[in-house]
Amino acid sequence: QMATAIAITANVGSLFEEIDTLLSPWLDAVAQVVRDTQAVFVALHFQEIGGKYVSEGGKHVPQLLSALGSHALLKEYPTHVSYFDVRHTAADFTALGSCYLVHSSIAGSTRLFSWAANDFITMAAAGPTLQPGVTMHTERFPLDWYPQPWTRKGYVWTRWQISGRDIDFVNVHFFHDDSNMAAFEDPLRYSSTRRRCLEAVLKITGGAAIPRIVFGDMNCRLRMPRAIELISAMGTTTTRDAKSLTVTGPNGESLLSMSEKKFVLAAEAAEHFFESDTPFRAADEMDPASYGLSEVAVTFPPTYPYSEDLAHPMAFLGKRCPAWCDRILLNDQAAPMAGTYDIIGSDVCMGDHKPVYLTLNLSK
Repeated sequence: QMATAIAITANVGSLFEEIDTLLSPWLDAVAQVVRDTQAVFVALHFQEIGGKYVSEGGKHVPQLLSALGSHALLKEYPTHVSYFDVRHTAADFTALGSCYLVHSSIAGSTRLFSWAANDFITMAAAGPTLQPGVTMHTERFPLDWYPQPWTRKGYVWTRWQISGRDIDFVNVHFFHDDSNMAAFEDPLRYSSTRRRCLEAVLKITGGAAIPRIVFGDMNCRLRMPRAIELISAMGTTTTRDAKSLTVTGPNGESLLSMSEKKFVLAAEAAEHFFESDTPFRAADEMDPASYGLSEVAVTFPPTYPYSEDLAHPMAFLGKRCPAWCDRILLNDQAAPMAGTYDIIGSDVCMGDHKPVYLTLNLSK
């Protein structure tokens, strides 16, 4: 039987704002995908642990950990190791969480790399918590890399030996677009910072010629001028001033209303993002090959920004241009292992980001 691992990335920031209503269906949807794939190893990468207002949302982190720990899924994965950065007052705070679940069938043969020992160690020796500088490397990106004054973006890197194969997993969270108008006027303003982040991560982690899977909220956005061009082509008039842009249809109806923090699409414009051959996908800024990486073809809908309304799990939130923010990228050694690539929760409210997963064939 083919041994399968699964990599899952999930920005859970908005989960902490509605944790009592969103957490249970969110966990059930993730668990169902894990069960369906029959994965023997689960790499779960979280971003924005504690939410956007971490001093408040951080109080709910124990609730998330408790719900995860007591979920029926974990009975099949008695061995697990994790790290959740909740040090929200620390200078190097990243709000990242990395959780790795090892199925009972391979627990005895799975090893975690210790940089302190410069060797792989058993799961028993590793213990339940990843140790910075020992069994993981983590770093926050420098504050001066981004136009805004405050951020908590960074990476967590672990190395594993699973089914006799060495694999690196790197959890990342890159800088976002702070203003829709600024992204429209200067497309490189934010995308250049994301390129800098990914290049830095690859330089740090890229020493060994082993499979390396980099996944997280890369905040990949559409090239805004091209996105606006595509939406404008649906309408008849596009008007803009210094602070806003509007696209109207033939009967004067609004197809798009955009300002710094607002991106309200009419339903007939939004539906084009869900078409299997949507032209919006070609406007995506991410070009894995330019980093020497690859990605399974993206055929799923945008991963962000969704409404937090339980009744409308696939409605967009009117804040940002829909985009494929959450991605799973592979180096040359990992590429042959890649299988199914999709979102989780197409019929369930998962917060403003849909988690993304990739199955990995451990025998390839």
